Amino acid sequence: MKYALIIRHGQTDSPAGIKGRQEYDLSDEGKRTIGLVATLIDYMQLQKSLVVTGPLRRAIDSGKIINTTDAPFVQMAEFDEIDVGDLVGYSGEVDLDEYDANAKKNHAETSAHAVSRAMKGLLKIKQKPGQAAIVVSHSFLMTLLYLQLQKAKGMPFMVPLNHGFGYLIDLDTMTIIAPFPNLDE
Repeated sequence: MKYALIIRHGQTDSPAGIKGRQEYDLSDEGKRTIGLVATLIDYMQLQKSLVVTGPLRRAIDSGKIINTTDAPFVQMAEFDEIDVGDLVGYSGEVDLDEYDANAKKNHAETSAHAVSRAMKGLLKIKQKPGQAAIVVSHSFLMTLLYLQLQKAKGMPFMVPLNHGFGYLIDLDTMTIIAPFPNLDE
């Protein structure tokens, strides 16, 4: 089986609300949490044939912390956070249908476009050598992927995507096969 472990970047020093593609540094707590994720991956003996991040600094820095074995490190725009346009800083509930209906007005990327580019990224990873990729991405994009991909029997409809949390994707079947433990709590 070829798989990708997709993980949300560490916590940042940023104001509340939707961050979108705004740049923020990892907080000390974010570095600590991602360090715990790296230790857990090493403990579980998950083979890292590739570490992939989106282009934002918080994902790149998290990926560098996770890459304890000096696996090849690649930045892929396919795993950038969704471009939320004018909704940066918004802190209310986001209804996905409403978000998409207003995407053009808000100068935002649609969820369908974000999922399409992330799926292209997963297919690119599938073509690379090695069995396992660790992908560091962002909560909105990861949520959209989770909702789009098929899930193995017993997987919940949705999982919380706190910092350092994620899920495992079987790249041969594009099925989510397991959640990754939450280290924020």
